[in-house]
Amino acid sequence: MRDPFHKLPVPDPGTPDLASVPRFFLWLVRGQLDQLAVGIGYGIVWMMTQAMIPGALGHGIQAASQKDLHTLAKWVGVVVLLGAVQAVTGIARHRRAIANWMHAGTKVQQLLARHAANLGGDLPKQVATGEVVAVSANDVERIGGTVDVIPRLVGALVAFITVASILIHASWQLGLIVICGV
Repeated sequence: MRDPFHKLPVPDPGTPDLASVPRFFLWLVRGQLDQLAVGIGYGIVWMMTQAMIPGALGHGIQAASQKDLHTLAKWVGVVVLLGAVQAVTGIARHRRAIANWMHAGTKVQQLLARHAANLGGDLPKQVATGEVVAVSANDVERIGGTVDVIPRLVGALVAFITVASILIHASWQLGLIVICGV
């Protein structure tokens, strides 16, 4: 996979769908689906390993209480492996999150600059200077941040559903209590 920061700013941000905020956001996300998909993959693996560690620790503690050193060593290895996978995918997910944030923010900033240039001398007549600064300083960052969060959100949802399924399978009463509590 090529470097996610390969072309910033983008050569042409395109023509956004300005019919509504959700449609604009979907237009923005569609433009970087490949990067988001990679980030979502890393986010799922990262959150799943995080969700599996307590179970592996529980098995290790059970083996230690039974003085089964072979099984204990196996579960220690599993915990170390899960931690290593979590560290690597956490770094990769974060790198993709920053790339997604920067691409979305850069694209929106380019759209703002293009619109300001098109308005030219009419810009101060139509919009207060403070509004332009506020959009550039705050809104662009928040839009990028929303795109940045998508891989973590999907990873968290997949991990939650997986853990809830495991709990319901082990003890449906306990599983329902945990799901209702969360």
